[in-house]
Amino acid sequence: MKLSMWMIANRLSSLDLDLDIREEAGPVLKSARRVYATNCVHVYQSGKDVICNGEGDCIRIKDTRITEAFEIVQCVFDFYEDWMSDIMDLIKAKNYRELVNSCWSVFHNPMVLFDGNCRVLGLSEQYAADDLDEEWRYLSTYGYTSVKAIDCMKYNGQNKDFTKMGMQRFEFDEGLMYPGITYSLYFQDVLCGRINLLEKERRLNKGDYQILELLADLLKTGMMEHEAGYLVSMNENLFYSLLDGGKVDESQMKIQLDYHHWDPLDVFQLYLIEMGEEQKDKMAILAHTILQQLPSCCIIQRFPEIVVICDVTKYNGKDAKQTLRLLAGESGVHVSCGIQSKGIYNVHYLLNQARAAITYGRMQNPDEVFYPFYRHAMDYIIESSSLEDSVMACHADVRELWRRKQQGDDMFETLKCYLNNERSLVNTAQAMYLHRNTLVYRVRKLTEFLNDELNDVYSRDYMKLSIRTLELYEWKMKRRYDGKNIETGRSKDGGYMGSGGSVSLC
Repeated sequence: MKLSMWMIANRLSSLDLDLDIREEAGPVLKSARRVYATNCVHVYQSGKDVICNGEGDCIRIKDTRITEAFEIVQCVFDFYEDWMSDIMDLIKAKNYRELVNSCWSVFHNPMVLFDGNCRVLGLSEQYAADDLDEEWRYLSTYGYTSVKAIDCMKYNGQNKDFTKMGMQRFEFDEGLMYPGITYSLYFQDVLCGRINLLEKERRLNKGDYQILELLADLLKTGMMEHEAGYLVSMNENLFYSLLDGGKVDESQMKIQLDYHHWDPLDVFQLYLIEMGEEQKDKMAILAHTILQQLPSCCIIQRFPEIVVICDVTKYNGKDAKQTLRLLAGESGVHVSCGIQSKGIYNVHYLLNQARAAITYGRMQNPDEVFYPFYRHAMDYIIESSSLEDSVMACHADVRELWRRKQQGDDMFETLKCYLNNERSLVNTAQAMYLHRNTLVYRVRKLTEFLNDELNDVYSRDYMKLSIRTLELYEWKMKRRYDGKNIETGRSKDGGYMGSGGSVSLC
């Protein structure tokens, strides 16, 4: 393991030292030597003091002898070598609790390791629950970040994006007592964890940052290894799995929704920003800008896409569509959106819609910046190889009427018959065996309910295709029912089924 002079200085901090080390001095030193050698620390006597010279950066150890000083410096190399070997074994064993405890001997400060869902994997047990602040007590008691801390980071975080890959310094005026550094761990563009290192005993310096970088490189690979019986890592952020149509644990999903103050049965809309290879360097900046403008949305980065999930039921900020359209135009990227859908477990289908909207939009209107899925929904339903995707692409109003039909409401049948009879009141009344005044009342209530005008030819065709698709789905589900709940989109074990199962229309 190669060290920097900063890392060596941290281990010698109990001695009387003078430091002359460049800020940018990196970990290039292999060992201590009594004579000069490239990329080694040259240890030699200078009067009553000993000089440790590492490629021009110096540590002066006062009032000591060369034999003692050399032994001490060489022990620093041995210590780090042994420590790193232990860390690698602990990562392989996924013993994150002991890993964090082992880090105290290096940083001498409180440390917390989270997975990608703010679940505590390990925290420094050298500190009791009441030794730090309220958040430390919460982490020690419940094993998750508190909603209060998430809100503090989101709304009082000095305009920082705490989901950004890599290391950032933080310090809050209120809410969280101790400053420090946080490191977001990503593996192949997927958030899999976070390290928080607090400044309680001493201020962190360049040597701490360098050690944290080495630790993070080892951790992010080990934390994303799949565990037996799981197709994805148990440490990966749940929203990635949800977007990919994977199964997620509902109790953990509830915690993630609480962080956003969302309910699983709220109405959601998904926006997608697609970036080119030449724009990769701008991705983090654009995502941070979106987070600043739309702080109550969930922003997920995975090149070449930025996904924005908006809870339409709870949202009361800036117009998300107009904001993203403006940012896309300024950044030279494309943005699309799926249709609104009830239920967080349906975002996988919304992502498919948003991707399709960009594909169709580029073919049909290449000069446009914003591509709403609505205008391409019929093409998508016709071309889709998945009946579940087709169902989720159906007109939102028609899906809601179909849901009400399951509860005995007759508006779905009224719309179907009205459209099939080309909106003729006479023919529709005859087909439904209704008095004309009764039908006029129903049609008036129907038009008040619909968000789109029936005078629009595309909207009428979209609704008719949606009706046909939903009836086909209902027919097939009645004949192929296999224990999956049509109303919730969940299997008997309570987990989300993902694509290939029945979908949530409630």
